[in-house]
Amino acid sequence: MRELGLLWFILLASVLATASLAERNPGKKANKHQVSLVQAVEVCTAPNTQEPSILALASCDPVVPSDPGCTFGAKGNGRIKAKARTDIALQVKVKGIDVSCEGETLCLTADFTMSSDNCASTGDCTSAYQDDFDTENVCCTVIGGQCQTKTTLNAAVPGLVTIGNRTELSLGELGLYRAVLPPSQPAFKSGLLIP
Repeated sequence: MRELGLLWFILLASVLATASLAERNPGKKANKHQVSLVQAVEVCTAPNTQEPSILALASCDPVVPSDPGCTFGAKGNGRIKAKARTDIALQVKVKGIDVSCEGETLCLTADFTMSSDNCASTGDCTSAYQDDFDTENVCCTVIGGQCQTKTTLNAAVPGLVTIGNRTELSLGELGLYRAVLPPSQPAFKSGLLIP
């Protein structure tokens, strides 16, 4: 009899543990995101050298910009900021863009998945991975080597975020691409520069 009670206890504990694993707890204070921008470069597909760190990673020489028609000047830099409340406020600010990009329109592109508690089937669900998502309504024109814009995610993509529902964006790469090129060919990408 004692073994039967122990068996029932183990079974109940495993059911409760499985149920608790199914709950989605994305974190309480993930409401700000900021990235710096670096010059986007082509992926190395035919290595002909190696980089000098301890890892000696296979590398390509020379470095090839993804969009040679729009690059940073010597003092170029930029950032993308997002702040969530009931919607997501977006801010793009880039300066020191080379004169070759003057007058061009730059638009935001993003890689992400989105989880929500407002799905048709069970309530909670996660989207398929969105690669090079084109936000053609989050754009700015390069004037005097600068490009900046402010908007909200719902203004850019109406209905993407349902106000009043818990939504989690898991962000991958963010970037800016010239509107005359595909989003998969950005001029600038989120990254870090080690001086």
